[in-house]
Amino acid sequence: MLKFSANIGLLFTEFPFEERFAAAKDAGFKAVEFPFPEGMRPSEVAGLLETAGLEQSLANMPYQPDDLGIAAAPGRETEFLERLEVAFSYAQATGCRTLHVLAGKRPAGTAQADCDETLTQNLEVAALLASTRKVTLVLEAINRRAVPDFSLSSIHHAARIVRDVAKPNVRLLLDLYHAGAVGEDMNGVLATYGADAGYVQIAGFANRNEPDDGAADYVELLARLSQVGYSGYVGCEYRPARGTTEGLAWLARHVG
Repeated sequence: MLKFSANIGLLFTEFPFEERFAAAKDAGFKAVEFPFPEGMRPSEVAGLLETAGLEQSLANMPYQPDDLGIAAAPGRETEFLERLEVAFSYAQATGCRTLHVLAGKRPAGTAQADCDETLTQNLEVAALLASTRKVTLVLEAINRRAVPDFSLSSIHHAARIVRDVAKPNVRLLLDLYHAGAVGEDMNGVLATYGADAGYVQIAGFANRNEPDDGAADYVELLARLSQVGYSGYVGCEYRPARGTTEGLAWLARHVG
């Protein structure tokens, strides 16, 4: 049976960030994911997880709003490694073993091929550093409707980079929302890329609300995900249409 993790960057925002851990636990989640916790020390984050009795299923590298990551930004390789070391320090403190490497926006005037080359080289170096820490790196595509100038705009592009790097600890962050929202054949996506997945995230395809918004059959999609051998966490990265708890009825169909 699949395991579900609450993205407390989007869920339980009725509470201050520090209180969302307990709220997620009370709602039945055993794990959480969240954006890089800017302004908090690693020990603080670890303490919140421990107090709530939760694990962190996914960590994110630091980023700035104007770049959304720099893994694919030519000329910023040194800064990328600095951010990576910061992310490792948080992952070590919390015990998280999956780290999201954000490709980032394509710098103006930069060829896509140059971004791809930089991303591939950065991932090769990062994979070696991550292996000594027993961390798996995951790479995500973000559709152009959400971020028009993101370096990786399709699941096919992200998967090609992952396969080109060809390291066992560099995997695909398979975000079903970003694929489904732009009309991808989801059965084909799971059949083609399910085995590459190191982490999965979900949301309703129409407005990124609860997965039961009617635009996608997540009962079928999650069943197929299990069939292709994925057994890790599924991150619930959606914006509740109503209150978070009121919108969790869909989850009962998958966990009990």
